[in-house]
Amino acid sequence: MFSYVIIILVNYIIYRHIYMLKPTTRNSIPPSHKDLDAIVLCGGKCGSSTLQFTLSNNNIKSLKLHHEEDYKIQVKYNGLYEAIDASSKDKKFILIDSYRTPVERKISSFFQNITGHVPDYNNKSSEELIDIFNSKHLRSIENYHSINIAMDHYNVEHFTEFDFKKRYVKKEVGNIIFVKILYKDVDNWSNILSSIFNKDITMNSANIASNKPYAKVYAEFKQKYKVSRSYLEQLNHDKEFKLYNTKDEQEEYINEWLENSYNDIPEKE
Repeated sequence: MFSYVIIILVNYIIYRHIYMLKPTTRNSIPPSHKDLDAIVLCGGKCGSSTLQFTLSNNNIKSLKLHHEEDYKIQVKYNGLYEAIDASSKDKKFILIDSYRTPVERKISSFFQNITGHVPDYNNKSSEELIDIFNSKHLRSIENYHSINIAMDHYNVEHFTEFDFKKRYVKKEVGNIIFVKILYKDVDNWSNILSSIFNKDITMNSANIASNKPYAKVYAEFKQKYKVSRSYLEQLNHDKEFKLYNTKDEQEEYINEWLENSYNDIPEKE
């Protein structure tokens, strides 16, 4: 009797494995990824959900990805650049990224993944969360810029200047158009995207922090937060920060944060 039960169980496991479980890998990109109009290849917490939601709702065939590994996770196949090449074979194709100022991006990312960083965050005070963020995450999270990695893949020089009148920069190589916009212009993205895609674009927001379970804790954190002065000093050498902010904006940004900072720079003897 016992052996019979074991045989039944084994057969059931085999049946589920063969007939009921979804495949975990693919051997090619999905057919729909061979004819995309755009990919939002955008760093975390830089408006990528709003961008992709907007493009899709304006009949622009698109995907949202943070990086190449993200494609592998979503599609179960390492085919990001295969999708780009296929989609740009016979028509123009847009890769679009958004720049967000660093402190705000890092704080937003910290809370987006708060249950992973601090599982018991609801039992922590704002001061405790600030200490955890500054000591463990300020310098380590969200330091990548997605479109630069794609430009490296295609041996395209990174952007070296930004058009502060148009509020975007683009570089066209063959049929692939690399584009960078600014998160701080989100209220004007409708006009900016309309210019980029050469059609009227109506904005649709998504992934809004005020709708998240951590919204109240997030608001209290931002109200009390003070940043490290040594980190602010590093921004003077941050190429992306200097590229996507005018000199006046750089100075204003650093001065504003200096008013909400703590001094962790050792005094020189």
